[in-house]
Amino acid sequence: MKSKISNEIDKLDKQEKPKKVKTPSFILELPLKVSRKNEKIILSQLESARKLYNASLGEAKRRMNLVRQSKTYQEAKKIPKASVDSLKPKDIKNRKLKKDLFAKAREAYDFNEYSLHKYVGELRHNLPNNLDIHTTQKLASRAFKAVEKILFGTAKKVRFKGFNQLNSVESKSNVAGIRWKNNKLEWGKLSLEAIIDEKDEVIFHGLSHRIKYSRLYRKVIKGKNRFYVQLVLQGKPLVKAKNRLGKGNVCYDLGPSTVAIVGDNGEVGEDRKIVNARLTQFCSELDPRIREIGNLQRKIDRQRRANNPDNYADGNGQGKIKKGRLTWKKSRYQIKNENKLKELHRALAAHRKSLQGKLANETIRMGNHFFTEKLSKKWLQKNFGKSIGLRAPGMFDSMVERKAESAGGSHTEIPTQPTKLSQNCVCGDSKKKKLSDRVQDCGCGVYCQRDLFSAYLALFVQVSQISGKGKDVKYILQAGQAKRLWSSADKLLRTAWRDAVESTSRGTCPSSFGRIDRQKAYQSYQSQSGSFAEKGITESKDQNAVVARLRGDESLEAGEVFPLEPTGF
Repeated sequence: MKSKISNEIDKLDKQEKPKKVKTPSFILELPLKVSRKNEKIILSQLESARKLYNASLGEAKRRMNLVRQSKTYQEAKKIPKASVDSLKPKDIKNRKLKKDLFAKAREAYDFNEYSLHKYVGELRHNLPNNLDIHTTQKLASRAFKAVEKILFGTAKKVRFKGFNQLNSVESKSNVAGIRWKNNKLEWGKLSLEAIIDEKDEVIFHGLSHRIKYSRLYRKVIKGKNRFYVQLVLQGKPLVKAKNRLGKGNVCYDLGPSTVAIVGDNGEVGEDRKIVNARLTQFCSELDPRIREIGNLQRKIDRQRRANNPDNYADGNGQGKIKKGRLTWKKSRYQIKNENKLKELHRALAAHRKSLQGKLANETIRMGNHFFTEKLSKKWLQKNFGKSIGLRAPGMFDSMVERKAESAGGSHTEIPTQPTKLSQNCVCGDSKKKKLSDRVQDCGCGVYCQRDLFSAYLALFVQVSQISGKGKDVKYILQAGQAKRLWSSADKLLRTAWRDAVESTSRGTCPSSFGRIDRQKAYQSYQSQSGSFAEKGITESKDQNAVVARLRGDESLEAGEVFPLEPTGF
């Protein structure tokens, strides 16, 4: 039994322990100079790390299954869920009881990160490469988090790493294990020099910050191993002068392969103006090389069938693959073709990331507050898998969010249900549309490309915080403000529509851009222009100018009235 004094000392110790404060982090990646001898050592250590990771994954999965089968866990599952914001005594009691039962079930079978650290710490001595304890524990943490997702219902299964498939290892801190010291990466007996460009401002900025921990990373480029060090640094990344935040609100509407961007000048009241509008296809410069990839895939399939005829239904390399555990043989030519296919996909991914980064930087320069509709990425993948795989709109969305917040801006997702941006109009009318309807055509005279119009309306969504029993956010579309600015924004949005089609006139124009009806476009301009006399020009002169432009009369001055549509409309 502890005395009262010792109990008080324990309480004071618990109070004095400082809470772990989360600090912002960014990554600096540097290439390493690796000799053939050191390459063999690194590959051997990566293979040992792979075996430890798989062992940790298997043990964590075994413990998780025991937790799920326990009576305590099943009792906790039967307790009804309660809202986090609910302050009812019954709901508070249920939440606490549910939490305690889950914790009890996990504790009964040692399903936690630290007991897995202990398990893998003892296991590491059985391997030829005795990896340091810091790297080993980080592998165990990685395996535990992967398995924990299944318990929480956010994942269905885990993947074990095959031979030569583990590409990165990291340490817990920069004190021991994998560490950065004197511009070199040290790991046990290894000391790898990095290639540092002293004139590069990004590298200079990164190396001037505190290093949290280091990561050794391998890439396979053109069939050869290339090694890099990724320094996880405390602080925020460098924002180049050309990529600094602008001023104003920017809304973008994501599609499977296109994005519409509309921005204002950041002012309020009468001084507010729409200054930016853009409709573009993601990664339009990307060459998908579909034919080349398809030919390689068919060639690999023929080689696989020829090398493993017994693994197929008819025993002669034809039909479906048999069920159960199978052994596969690969010829030298099959391995060669698989490496070619892998390199093609790697090059495509690198080019895609570069193009998305360029577009994200251009978007960042438009303003400092960014808004977009909250879309289900899984729904997009399910319905537009081919476009999503090639264009990667989610990558653009995450890049804009990360770059905006790290540069001091903000990023907000607007829910689709309360605002219904694709259905509403500036006149207040609401009409449900099919996905195939690519034009906003309203009886009030509004005629615009659907995505551009949704992005325009998103600028006028008011976000208000409601405090009550729980905190909530309300989103209200201010249609009156949108209507007031529409007459000045109409021409800008239509010009963006025209430019988008002109940019793809030599290639295939995406169907999501829509096609314009010239007569409706003219009527829309007429209704939105208001009184011609107020602008100091006669009605007949303005109408003649519009008609001349619609007929393709090039004698009209550039920038007047309604822009000429290209052939793609």
